Amino acid sequence: MDRKNIIDTSFLYLYDINCVYEKVDFKNAIDLKTKIDDIVNSNDFGQDIQILSDFIEAPAMFLNYYMRRSKITDYSIFDVEYDPKFKTVPCEEITFDFDINVNDNYEINLSISKKEREEDQDYDTYVFQFKFLEEYVTIENDTLKNIHFTIGSNIAKILDEKLK
Repeated sequence: MDRKNIIDTSFLYLYDINCVYEKVDFKNAIDLKTKIDDIVNSNDFGQDIQILSDFIEAPAMFLNYYMRRSKITDYSIFDVEYDPKFKTVPCEEITFDFDINVNDNYEINLSISKKEREEDQDYDTYVFQFKFLEEYVTIENDTLKNIHFTIGSNIAKILDEKLK
C-alpha cells in the first residue's frame, strides 16, 4: 500500500491561552501559506494572545511609560526579552516568559500563565510569577488588560522591598 500521498489538509493553532484552538483547512501548500499569513496579518487570535502580542512588540516602552505616569522614578526598564521556552507541555501549563533588565543592573524573570478558577469555571485567573534574587513573588489577576500596570507596579514593589 502506497501511503506517501496521504496528508492531513488542516492544522490547529493556539487561538487563546486558555487552550482554545482553531482548526484551519487548506487545499495545497500555497493555500496553507495564504491561510497562515491571513491569520497573522489579521491578528485572528483571542483577546489574551492579542494583549500579549501587543505587549511583546515594545514591552520596555510600555513599562517605562506606565512608570513615568505613575511617578515611579527610581527604576527604568532597559530591556525586556521575550524568552519563549520551546518545550512540549500540556496546554494548561503554557507560560509566557520574560527577562526584564531594570536600571541596567537588576534582572527580573517573569512568567505569565493562565489557570481556571476552581470555584468558578466560567472565569480564569492570570498568574504573574516574578523571580528576583532567587525569590519568587506570585500575583494573581482576573485580567490581562492592564498588563503594563500589573507588571510595572509589581516590579517597583518587589525592588522597593528587596533593595530599600
